[in-house]
Amino acid sequence: MVFYDGPPFPTGSPHFGTIFVSILKDALARYFTMAGFSVPRRWGWDCHGLPIENAVEKKLGISDKTQIEKQLGVPAFNNECRKLVADCNAAWEIYINKIGRWVDYAHAYRTLDLPYMETVLWVFKQSYDQGLIYKDYRVTPYCYHCETSLSFSDIRESDSTRPRQDPEVIVRFKALDEVAGKPTWYLAWTTTPWTLTSNLVLAVGAEFRYAAVEHEDAVYIMAEALVAKWAKLFGGKPRIVKTFAGSELVGRRYEPVFPYYRSLGAEGYFRILAADFVTLDDGVGVVHCAPAFGEDDYWLCKRNGLGVRNPVDAKGCFTADIPEFAGQNVHAANKDVIRALKAGGALMHHSTIEHNYPHCWRCRTPLIYRAMDAWYFAVDKIKDRLLKHNEEINWVPEHVKHGRFGKWLEGARDWNISRSRYWGTPIPVWECATPGCGQRRVLGSLAEIRDAAGAADAAGRELTDLHKEFLDEIVLKCPACGQAMRRVPEVLDCWFESGAMPFGQCHYPFENKAWFEGHFPADFIVEYPGQIRGWFYYLHVLAVALLDRAAFKNCLVHGTLLAADGAKISKSKKNFTDPMELIDRYGADALRLYLLGSSAVVMEDLNFKDAGVHDQIKQVLLPLWNAFSFFVTYANVDQYAGDPKRQPESAHALDRWILAKLYRAEQEVGEAFRTFYLNRSLTPVTAFIEDLTNWYIRQSRARFWGGGLSTDKRQAYDTLYYALVTLLKLLAPSAPFVADYLYRQLTGEASVHLAAWPDVPEKYRDDALIEETGVAQTIVSLGLALRQKAGLRVRQPLPGIQVALPSSVDPGVVARQMEIIRNELNVKTVTILADPGAVATLRATPNARVLGPKWGRAVQAIIKAAKAGQLREEGEKIVVFEGPQEWAIDRQDIELSYQGKDGMDVLGDKGVLLALDKTLTSALREEGIANELNRIIQDLRKTAGYAVSDRIELAIEGELEPEWRVHLLQLALAEPAELSEVQADATASETIEGRAFRVSIRKKKEA
Repeated sequence: MVFYDGPPFPTGSPHFGTIFVSILKDALARYFTMAGFSVPRRWGWDCHGLPIENAVEKKLGISDKTQIEKQLGVPAFNNECRKLVADCNAAWEIYINKIGRWVDYAHAYRTLDLPYMETVLWVFKQSYDQGLIYKDYRVTPYCYHCETSLSFSDIRESDSTRPRQDPEVIVRFKALDEVAGKPTWYLAWTTTPWTLTSNLVLAVGAEFRYAAVEHEDAVYIMAEALVAKWAKLFGGKPRIVKTFAGSELVGRRYEPVFPYYRSLGAEGYFRILAADFVTLDDGVGVVHCAPAFGEDDYWLCKRNGLGVRNPVDAKGCFTADIPEFAGQNVHAANKDVIRALKAGGALMHHSTIEHNYPHCWRCRTPLIYRAMDAWYFAVDKIKDRLLKHNEEINWVPEHVKHGRFGKWLEGARDWNISRSRYWGTPIPVWECATPGCGQRRVLGSLAEIRDAAGAADAAGRELTDLHKEFLDEIVLKCPACGQAMRRVPEVLDCWFESGAMPFGQCHYPFENKAWFEGHFPADFIVEYPGQIRGWFYYLHVLAVALLDRAAFKNCLVHGTLLAADGAKISKSKKNFTDPMELIDRYGADALRLYLLGSSAVVMEDLNFKDAGVHDQIKQVLLPLWNAFSFFVTYANVDQYAGDPKRQPESAHALDRWILAKLYRAEQEVGEAFRTFYLNRSLTPVTAFIEDLTNWYIRQSRARFWGGGLSTDKRQAYDTLYYALVTLLKLLAPSAPFVADYLYRQLTGEASVHLAAWPDVPEKYRDDALIEETGVAQTIVSLGLALRQKAGLRVRQPLPGIQVALPSSVDPGVVARQMEIIRNELNVKTVTILADPGAVATLRATPNARVLGPKWGRAVQAIIKAAKAGQLREEGEKIVVFEGPQEWAIDRQDIELSYQGKDGMDVLGDKGVLLALDKTLTSALREEGIANELNRIIQDLRKTAGYAVSDRIELAIEGELEPEWRVHLLQLALAEPAELSEVQADATASETIEGRAFRVSIRKKKEA
């Protein structure tokens, strides 16, 4: 079972997101190991890229690349990156151990290691040889702080797009022809005024209608549909003198608002083109295009035979081509550009807007789009295959396949894989320095580099590191002209390295060739939604490109953890508790159970609440521990030793029922893990713990009392032991610490995590018994609710209950479960009613708004019959009837309530109706007092630390019938005695039903 672990950056701090995904990965790996698979789980480190470089720049006080290249030097800078990576992983190891992740941390693969980097070179060369990598000059996202291009995926990274305030301007371009004999202007809208310096064309929508609006003896052309929105430009009363189809405007010419490239007009620039990216959502329906700074602009101009003019340097500053603003950062220059537009009479509107704007995903500098040379991976060439192989992947949740991932594939563009940086795998391309030669060599291994360098090149001969500072020293001889060939300066996008992880982690194809080819693709991977456009995507691209296969078979995408109020978790806001503190307070198992049982497992958001972690202790871990303690306590008394390999055999209904529930739980838990819906793996476990502790053990207590090891008692022990051992195996992937401790205590084996996943035999399956017991549990639940409503404790016996059953339930069910029902509710009688109308009136309130669309014309008849009480409950349906006509209505579509007759308290659920007789006789009151005294005695035994088998002396002072005194002595394994408070080991005083009692106990001395 092959698992790929997405590598984190070692400079990043562990947080809730990384802890959550680690827990998911660990639970799956533990399950599949127990299920009989070998699951290698090797940690990995993503050691290259901007995150590391930015951290080093901050540490060294570096503000731009010039300091790296001219002052510090690339070798020294990369060495600082290397040291930073080596020193930053201690915090991760603490977290990993604390949450119980079972992973090979000591032998982690690192993307900076020579074997990994060599594989990346091989992947590059294989892709290049297939014609999938090329160099081009085009527009790409660009960070002027990092001075590098980015890919379009980078601007989809978490926090890459964030709110920013920018100027919004509408400018006018002078048309070279007139409308209605008046000076005519084209209006255009932009939030990047600085790009107007490089405007080369205007774009319109060919199918849109455009209006010529007369104002102050001039005519302005814009989209007709948007004239009303911008009426204030025309004094509030725009007067349209003519309309055009957008196609009629195509080819018309205009004058630029700035003079810098005015001479290009004779070459076909400064004209109107049709473009499908023009919309009427904002702006004025005319788009100003600067092809050096807009991707759509670039391709529009290229299709129309127009080139690019780029007056912005690598630092994001205007060059001497724009003398008025030369040396200014483009964003900072916006104010001066707007001032110039106003002075030149081109500015029609200026305001400030807040909009989502792309920022560098590492340094958070606002990005620009900039035309430059870069290396691209031709994703478009393999898009059909990417879509085809996506169909082979099982996505969890399923909607990701054709949703976010499928749509991302459909719109995928060629991938910019080069970065003008230093700390990364160098692009292994050498180009001839002679102008016009055009020779290029791509080297895909250490051996190829050494061979190409030749024996005379010391740098190549002694090469043991593939980083930039070493490869840049290797100079090849051009086979065409004999001149020097030097490596291109760029390094690879670190996403290229991450996508090559399946190959790189085992140094394929240089080592482990047979292993890799026998273990590819991965059986499963797990990450957060951001990786849909990140790691998942790049794994898929490189695997399909090189092997024509998907990189993974199953992919679980988890959701986002938010603060308790739904806000983003933020260190600055301090709106969350540190995970380490939570683990120290509640334990790692409680945190794991909370997260694994949440809908965040399947890509939904979770408002994280500390109380949810604490609840796991109360609802899961403590009941489990109590069940374990109960078993051990009595097993030690009877010297019972369980055998983990023995399957219990019992005819007792309780044993058969709990084994049937165990069989069902194991089926559901196994299915949840096998299908990667981990959030479904815990509900069956917690439900089983509830059944085990609050039904099976409660009903079976008397079977464990008394001396000797009877057949029935042994069967009870065998059943409980088997249930506990199996339960701990089911819980092991989710709560590894508690499960392992209790399992070793019960079995003496090395670890539950080395045990096989349980295979509960089908012979234990008994759906009928489960359904039958379920009816009894419903009756008990209703009775307890009525007791609580009346303020009557369960220790107070009552005369009885009356029960009406739905027609689908055999009354024999109640008869077979009679003793349990009476004991649980502490009632003397259980009477089955043939007609629920004898004790209650059923009232129904149909939801007409919901029923109408479902039932059409029949809805009025349904509502009338339901309100007349002509209905009955059958399972999850409500059957409404009128004569022979019946309608089975969904339970949620009709609100039901019961009104007891003659003041009787009644309650109904799932078709079962129950009435409680609350009459208290003196005899019942006396029994209730005895039960309360028994509770006090048992509490005193615990306080005194007695074993369950210890015999005691008991003194009860207070008014109580003699027969109940004898009964309490028998229950307490006690003999009567007179004990003063000094003589007693423990004493308690309490008033019950107005009577004062003092109870004292002392352990009986052995004879």
